Amino acid sequence: MRKCLIILITFLFLFVSAKAHITVQQLLHKHFTNQEASICNTGKSTEYLDAQEKQVILYVNLARIYPSKFAQFYKEYLELFDERGYKKFEKKDHYYFSLYKDLLKLKQNKLVPVKPDKELYEYAKCWAKESGKKGIIGHSRVKCKKGYFAECCSYGNLIPLEFVLNLLVDERIPSLGHRKILFTNYSKCGVAIDSHKTYGQCVVIDII
Repeated sequence: MRKCLIILITFLFLFVSAKAHITVQQLLHKHFTNQEASICNTGKSTEYLDAQEKQVILYVNLARIYPSKFAQFYKEYLELFDERGYKKFEKKDHYYFSLYKDLLKLKQNKLVPVKPDKELYEYAKCWAKESGKKGIIGHSRVKCKKGYFAECCSYGNLIPLEFVLNLLVDERIPSLGHRKILFTNYSKCGVAIDSHKTYGQCVVIDII
């Protein structure tokens, strides 16, 4: 009996340790092939984008092009890295759980990968800087021009995946407007991340 208990405790320790040491990158490779990631990484060779902005495009495209796989990736990400989010998911919270259901409903390859566009990037960069310096949220541009069909903004000291998941979960946004935008058949985007006076960082995604 004692021996069985020791084995069980050892197994649980190894299981928890394995969960604790897995990285987001490893989780990505677990759920998507290199080819799938390559198809979605449309900003990879775009010189004016930084590494984080390229990752935002990658994760947006993975959700668009491989929604059922992204649903499983999203669920496991919450379990491993977002305790609050996973608790809400398990309780079938409207925002967290509905994203999972919406991803499973989407058909693979129904949408095209969005590709980076320099003009849209300039629109996004201008607003990321302007809103960041003022410490404001929303879309009420003053000096920045508007030249896009839709815009998503997310705020906080977050990694690229967290920015994307914030927009897809769309917590406290009854219309789920950001999720609908990112799951609409647009084909070009501008993504810019900049510092934000109030929230640390902001990401702006302009899309057409």
